[in-house]
Amino acid sequence: MENSITIDLQKLVVASGLNVTPEQLVELIVEQYTMSQPEIVDRFHFSNQRISNMREQKLLREIKKGLYLREEVENMRAQQISGKRLEKYGDYRLTPAYEDYVGSLIIDKLRIFDCLTCIRVDYKNQDNYDPQKDEYNIHLTEVFSTVLEAFNVGKHVYLIEHRAFQYVRKEEDIQEVIESNKYWFQAYSASEFLNLIQNQHSDYLGWTRIMNYASTVESLAKLV
Repeated sequence: MENSITIDLQKLVVASGLNVTPEQLVELIVEQYTMSQPEIVDRFHFSNQRISNMREQKLLREIKKGLYLREEVENMRAQQISGKRLEKYGDYRLTPAYEDYVGSLIIDKLRIFDCLTCIRVDYKNQDNYDPQKDEYNIHLTEVFSTVLEAFNVGKHVYLIEHRAFQYVRKEEDIQEVIESNKYWFQAYSASEFLNLIQNQHSDYLGWTRIMNYASTVESLAKLV
């Protein structure tokens, strides 16, 4: 359906009060309020075929080829989680999102970002959102505390993909994951983890909603 509304970007910039050009405003809107199909694949481990099926089932609305509204995608994901419909991973659950070993800490990338998604959706949909009653916020607060402790005692900290996280049963398995070249993983220093949670996208990704976010940023900064 043809949209009859014409947007004057220059007027929109003036009304926003932001010190940006019209082009920069469009880039910010696209970055913050939409997700590309490759982003959805990476974030939620959906295949392109599965995304196509979800479009046909009206579970996802494509606003432009390969582009989706972030809020709609996150709401759909949150509904899948709450409805326990993530059959792809069998008994997939969001917690624990980490495993703490003697010399290493591993964090499941899929689980931690799913927890963030649930926090964002609950925060937006609840008039009186209480982080102390949100099981996912409580868990990620625990993750942050564990990460800080790991850096303080000199442990290796890794963010790894879900399949690898499921594979690891003992600390020795982590080295096998690293050497196998079969799984995605990334080692983090305190500085790199600080950049992960404090980048320009931190707010709309949900990091800043975690209860001990500010104290974690402050503590990590002292370690850098």
